[in-house]
Formats: sequence, structure tokens, C-alpha cells
Amino acid sequence: MIDGRAHDFKVNDLIGKPFKDLGRGPDYFDCFGLVKEVFKRQGFEIPDYGRDIWADQSSRINNAILDASEHWTPISKPIRGCLAVFRFPYPMWVSHLGVMLDTERFINVRLKTRVIIDKISSPAWKKRVAGFYLYNG
Repeated sequence: MIDGRAHDFKVNDLIGKPFKDLGRGPDYFDCFGLVKEVFKRQGFEIPDYGRDIWADQSSRINNAILDASEHWTPISKPIRGCLAVFRFPYPMWVSHLGVMLDTERFINVRLKTRVIIDKISSPAWKKRVAGFYLYNG
């Protein structure tokens, strides 16, 4: 389980990589592909829950996230190394993921963007947070 403390996040080389549906790296990522890559760098191989789900299929993404919930433990506040889950588009579906780099910043990528680091407290994200999770792998 990632405990949010002793992990050296080496993600600078990911910043600016473009989004691509079903992107699993190393040159392109979708949000889940990016999560897989960041967790892999921490020594965790996460199963690929949505190999055939495109970014604009919010209801299918929502269902895949719910189906994978047995592998994740919810926590009340963000910590370094946890999964951040978002309702996007708000408030309909749980359909976007990122990884917390500390209690405020998270790495993510969205449709028509590149990999960036955002702040969880920004107006764009604050109202969309659906929860934070630790991987049980």
C-alpha cells in the first residue's frame, strides 16, 4: 500500500506529454495511463481496468472506477502518493483521476491537454473532488 510518505516522485519527464485516448506511455497518456505510470515508478503494478474505454465515455469510466474499488481504500484527506478521483464533468460521473504529489498538488492529464500539475484547491478542481484512495496492491 502506498502510505503517502516515503516516495520519491520523479515525474518531471512526464510534464508536457500529450493526451491520447488509451495512452499508456511513454509518449502519450490518458488519465489512467498516467496514474499507472506514476504508481509503477513507485513499485506498484496497477491492473488496467479500462483498456477499451475512451475519454469521452464518462459513464463507462465511472463504472470501471466503481468495479475497481475493491483494490482501493478511501481516505478522508489527500496525502502524498494517493489517487485523486474527480467528477468530471461535474457533478455527473466519476471519470477523472490524478495522483497527489503532496497534500495540495496532483499530476494529471485531460482530453485535449498535456500532463500538468494542478492544485486541488483551485476553483476548477475543488468542487469536482470525489475522493482520495490508497492502493491495496
